[in-house]
Amino acid sequence: MNITFITPAKTMADEVIKFKLNKHLSDEGKNETIKASKNLIDKIDSTQNFFVSTDFDAVETAQLILSNKNKKLIIIDELRKRDNLGYLKKLNYDEIMTEHVEEIEELENINFTVKGGESYFDFAARLLAAMDKIIIENLDEEQIMIIANQAIIDCFFRERLAFDLEQADPLTMFELSTEDGETFEIVSFNQYL
Repeated sequence: MNITFITPAKTMADEVIKFKLNKHLSDEGKNETIKASKNLIDKIDSTQNFFVSTDFDAVETAQLILSNKNKKLIIIDELRKRDNLGYLKKLNYDEIMTEHVEEIEELENINFTVKGGESYFDFAARLLAAMDKIIIENLDEEQIMIIANQAIIDCFFRERLAFDLEQADPLTMFELSTEDGETFEIVSFNQYL
């Protein structure tokens, strides 16, 4: 089984702008972008099951990628981003930045959890359980695709593969291969736009 992870585009407008900006690329850069885009199209065409988080940017990207294609889109709530803001979500920006600066600064600490928020460890457990279920239930598939936020992909690579990813641009593709759902091989990283 090959598992392809794709980070979502922020918005389609962002990607159109980036595409237009790529016009300044050298011929070699343009050829690489075209080759990577064709590789993505081939992956999409060879995949039947697409798993996507409930996060808006992931759903929007999945809909754009799969428009006019007869593919199965499976939305998995457990693939959503970490809710680490807790009660702070109810406050406006000024209140947070004046009354809760220390909590905001602590959010980078993996062991810190805002009251009512999701701890990193709960987030990782939720994500890994969902990924394990997806993988085990689809071991007979040759190819599956997962469209999820960068934080989801980072957590999976870090916790399951002990591999830290660099910050990726939108529409970056990460490929893994597994035959047993336990042993993973990193196949490739491709950036598209």
